[in-house]
Amino acid sequence: MNYSRVEFLVLFALFAALYWWIRSHRQRLLLLLAGSFAFYASGTAADLPVLLMVIAITYGAGLAIGRWDRRANTIAAVAVTLLVADLAAFKYSAFIAESLPSGMLALPTLLVPLGISFFTFEAIAYIIDLKRGMTDVERSPLNVALYIAFFPHLIAGPIMRADDLIPQLKRYVVWDTARFVSGVELLVEGLVKKRLLADPVGLIADAVFAAPATVGTPGAWIGVLAYTVQIYADFSGYTDMARGMARILGLELPKNFNGPYVAHSVSDFWQRWHITLSTWLRDYLWIPLGGLRHGRFRPYYTVFLTMLIGGLWHGAGWTFVAWGAYQGAWLAFERRWRWSDRLPRWLAIATTLFIIVNSWVLFRSQSFDAVWSLLNAMYVPHHGWLPTRRDIAYTLGAFVLIVGAMAVQRARPQIADALRQPSIGRGLMYGTLAAAAIIAAPTTTVPFIYFRF
Repeated sequence: MNYSRVEFLVLFALFAALYWWIRSHRQRLLLLLAGSFAFYASGTAADLPVLLMVIAITYGAGLAIGRWDRRANTIAAVAVTLLVADLAAFKYSAFIAESLPSGMLALPTLLVPLGISFFTFEAIAYIIDLKRGMTDVERSPLNVALYIAFFPHLIAGPIMRADDLIPQLKRYVVWDTARFVSGVELLVEGLVKKRLLADPVGLIADAVFAAPATVGTPGAWIGVLAYTVQIYADFSGYTDMARGMARILGLELPKNFNGPYVAHSVSDFWQRWHITLSTWLRDYLWIPLGGLRHGRFRPYYTVFLTMLIGGLWHGAGWTFVAWGAYQGAWLAFERRWRWSDRLPRWLAIATTLFIIVNSWVLFRSQSFDAVWSLLNAMYVPHHGWLPTRRDIAYTLGAFVLIVGAMAVQRARPQIADALRQPSIGRGLMYGTLAAAAIIAAPTTTVPFIYFRF
């Protein structure tokens, strides 16, 4: 069920009321797990066995490592292989078959379970951390199941680590009014991003990317800027709602975005965008591949390969691979030449934003023909389809609003802190925003973009 649907918000309010009415810590955890499974099954009940299998592998591998610690490497290797094979079978089998010569390999087409990339990475992180001795074995199947399946982060993150969530699950949560109010505000902020920014501009982006060969140069740029707004407002809006719901329930999820569109380099962007994925790739791919070690040129290779895999993680398609290669090439280039350090800060930020905006063409397009058509329309003057003046104004206004807010937050963080001071006016503002997000937004509820990853 979509977080931004009114029905879900009503159900969550009732769920939260029941959660706080229950006094028993264990009963609360059981309610969280039952609610998480029900939420996941509401998307498609057929996916639930896959989630349960991943939980079982994770829990079993943890117990085995705890009992036979001298064989931890072998146990972890087997468990991670099973998890990666499961992910590959569902997400990449059709892609592999299509990439080979016709008829060479016939594989059944499987529907990709919701959130499989996210909860598989969480399972892998727990097992590898156990093998490295960086976390303790969790013997409670309830806690391990909730670590993987806790519904706010289940489908699209943030990607959790065991030490981030399991210790919280072991503590009895007491009511905290300030934390509850903060959670409600995060929930509203995410709802506003999704319903009033991402969904309206998403319609414009969809129109442009659906027929890139027919758009004119202004229309192409408006479509790409619309997607630039959409993907940030949609994904960070989801994260805000997830963190808000968890906070309402007395738990804390990590921050996943920190002003990415005012980054001064591509590497800085990846420290601000999808932070939990970036740190996962760093800790479980880049460092094991060699990181900064093993010679002068190895760091360029490892960062490029890491981002190539990161691109493939996002989707089973060659455009995603190319997007990962594009990001990896820029990261390697930056590591070698440090170009952003040689520019004034404002110019480095503008250049980085230009690089990222262009990267979304690869990320969003369905084929390389579509990529070429859109880039050609953007950089070679074309006459063609153009959005309405209202759509153009809405897109440019949303783009300026988002980038401007990030710039203010980065340059004057005290302003953002002042706006968060409790007041009656602030409460009325959030109430008005929530009502506007529900009433004034498009009637069609659009699924979150990262639900399909």
